[in-house]
Amino acid sequence: MRSDNIHSGHRQRMKQRFLNYPPEFMYDHELLEIALFSTRPLVNTNDTAHTLLDSFGSVSGVLNADVSELESVKGIGRNSAEFIKVLSEGVRRYQVRAHSSASLKEFSDLKAYLMGYFGSSDNDVCSVLTVDSSTELVNTVNLPYADIVSGRISHRNIAEIFIMHNTYRIILAIFHSGNNCTPFSADYSIINFFAEVCASLDIDFVNSVICTRNDAFSVKGRGAFGFLR
Repeated sequence: MRSDNIHSGHRQRMKQRFLNYPPEFMYDHELLEIALFSTRPLVNTNDTAHTLLDSFGSVSGVLNADVSELESVKGIGRNSAEFIKVLSEGVRRYQVRAHSSASLKEFSDLKAYLMGYFGSSDNDVCSVLTVDSSTELVNTVNLPYADIVSGRISHRNIAEIFIMHNTYRIILAIFHSGNNCTPFSADYSIINFFAEVCASLDIDFVNSVICTRNDAFSVKGRGAFGFLR
């Protein structure tokens, strides 16, 4: 029986090309096009993929976009936006697991790790790096910077996250999308916020690092942890 879907042959060819050749052989818009096959079965997702890249600038920009931002793009409905966010979280967790044996004891190693981790980020974020007794990375939890500054994330919320992940040692990384890694007053407030939660749960607060894509500032290494209450 002949299919009435004029895109069915094209989709199969795209899938086969993805499976038969190295992924590097495909353009960014083609990867997004294929990813959207699952949520847009009867729509030409090539056009939508181009629109996503035009709107957010890159694949990482698409993955970092909020659901509401994604939904504002023509051709992206709620299902597609949610699928992209699930895909984004899967990529983030893979990156964390891939570096799970990374030793972060030396600041040079910590800085190199964070430069790679935040290299494609466009939004200010607080990352809690759970480490073991040897300061090897165990897990990473990302939290919106603005939500912590505004108080939308409470001490209790953070405590629940720590308990859920069996946390007993952390490094706090505050990423700023600009080029200045000198701590702002809000950064010190956030550091104090996490220090209070750590103290209440007897968690070792190893260090806090202010990061940009190109540099990092060790708060403890510069002797600036003395302000903590």
